[in-house]
Amino acid sequence: MGAIVNKIKRFFSSFCYITTLVLLGSASYITIYWGPVELDYTILWQILGTTFLCSIGTLFGNENSMISGRKIVISEVVYYVYVNIVVLTAGFLFKWFIPDQIGMLVGMIVLIAIIYAVIAIIFYRRDKALADRITDRLRERTDVDGE
Repeated sequence: MGAIVNKIKRFFSSFCYITTLVLLGSASYITIYWGPVELDYTILWQILGTTFLCSIGTLFGNENSMISGRKIVISEVVYYVYVNIVVLTAGFLFKWFIPDQIGMLVGMIVLIAIIYAVIAIIFYRRDKALADRITDRLRERTDVDGE
């Protein structure tokens, strides 16, 4: 039961981070590639739906701390490819970019990479801080028990 709760927490945490960064990225992308333009409210639902699909991918990551570094790298690459497929498909379907303009497509791919990297750094730092707190508490217990 605890593992399911942790996955749900990680999902919602991911969803919040992804949505926030995608909104910032979208604002930048629209400013750079579309300039002054009036947007329909449906773009907000498009962004929420796309970030929801990207966040679902976090549910399938392997959280077992005993897995090898190679499996972690493979898992991250698979997730990164998944995110690219989701976002580029959404971008094509929702007409976020003009397929003939390679600059827009490259801009979208670069933006995906930047957002992915920032989220990976955020989660790495958060997980490292948690591991450090657990290690400190274990040391405190060991020191208290050893005295």
